[in-house]
Amino acid sequence: MTLKPTLRENKRYVAFKASCEKGKLREEEAKRAVYSGLLGLLGELGIARTRARFLEFDEEKQTGIVQCERSGVEEVKAAIILISEANGGKARFEVVRTSGLIKKLKAFLELESRA
Repeated sequence: MTLKPTLRENKRYVAFKASCEKGKLREEEAKRAVYSGLLGLLGELGIARTRARFLEFDEEKQTGIVQCERSGVEEVKAAIILISEANGGKARFEVVRTSGLIKKLKAFLELESRA
């Protein structure tokens, strides 16, 4: 049995950009850093409540996308911003944009990388 669209939780997609002093991050390293940041700020219960999920990471552009529920966007953004270590070195993660449509977010990241 499926839920009606009006009863489903709305998803939001948070785009972030990463930089690390030890060079470019690989997808697995970025994923580990994001989940450890989420776990550190929100805890396991907070991750479950916000339904945060790492979707993808572009190793060339060093950008990635995290999916979460609409009610947890601010908490997920705060957790991403507070990440200070990745791949055994200092790192900086910044939230670039938030969107309700992943297609629009990917188009924005593509345009930003060209500029």
